[in-house]
Amino acid sequence: MGFMAPETATEAPTNPPANKATRGRGRPRAFDEDEVLDALVGLFWEKGFEAASLCDIVETAGLNKSSLYNTFGSKDEVFARVLERYMEMRSAMFAEAMAGDGGLEHLGAYFSMLREEAGSDG
Repeated sequence: MGFMAPETATEAPTNPPANKATRGRGRPRAFDEDEVLDALVGLFWEKGFEAASLCDIVETAGLNKSSLYNTFGSKDEVFARVLERYMEMRSAMFAEAMAGDGGLEHLGAYFSMLREEAGSDG
């Protein structure tokens, strides 16, 4: 077999390591998607969809354009994911408020928090 040593030529091929066989394409993500979405909630809350530029989104996310597109897609898709994240957070807060024994008192506190948040600059 040409250049191979005789003992190497007769060896059976080895299987790739298990982690190589099960790993997906590309490198694993080095960021937390929820943290990125949480940061983008603030951006869209402050600027709105139209005024938030792609540069603003990339800067706030702390990602490069290709990572942003590969993970979240277009600006419309980023906004949809941000909106989903915002609604998940608010639903969890609502469930937590209603989990206690306070009933209407907890519900009132939840809506007061939402009213304050909506009127704030944040």
